[in-house]
Amino acid sequence: MRKILLAIIALSLFAAAPAQAAGPQKIGLINLKKLMLESEPAAEAKKKMEESFSAEKKEIDKKSEELKKMSEQLRLQAAALTPEAREDKKVEFVRLKRDLEDQARTFTRKVQSADAQIRQDILTIIAKACNEYGKKNNMAAIYDATNAGVVYANPELDVTAEVMVEVNRIWRAGAKK
Repeated sequence: MRKILLAIIALSLFAAAPAQAAGPQKIGLINLKKLMLESEPAAEAKKKMEESFSAEKKEIDKKSEELKKMSEQLRLQAAALTPEAREDKKVEFVRLKRDLEDQARTFTRKVQSADAQIRQDILTIIAKACNEYGKKNNMAAIYDATNAGVVYANPELDVTAEVMVEVNRIWRAGAKK
């Protein structure tokens, strides 16, 4: 029994030796939300989204205002119109409202699709930046402090600013190609 106990202790010490020889492992935390909102690729993406969709958004807003005015006019004129004219205006109003709702839904889907693609592109850059930063700084792991279930972390572990520099560098390098 004593020999088995000594063998187990020897094996456990032997197994623990490589982990101790490697030294302490460095862990970093990032704030993914901050990187997604404040990095250069995020700022550029926001600007492009606004440029791409602002004209269509203005058109939908303009049609919405016209529809509100039409509704108010229909309400005010309802008593003075013949039943046929009132019904014609009501049918036209319903058709215009449905067309506007369809246009707004299509617009929303386009914006959501473009936003999802942009987010995926930015996440790819962030992942590459985290990999490069982690390798360069001999880190064991980098976690997202906002989503990884981290309840407490020493602020000294936060490498968001350093990873932001990497994200911006990688993005600039890709933009020049």
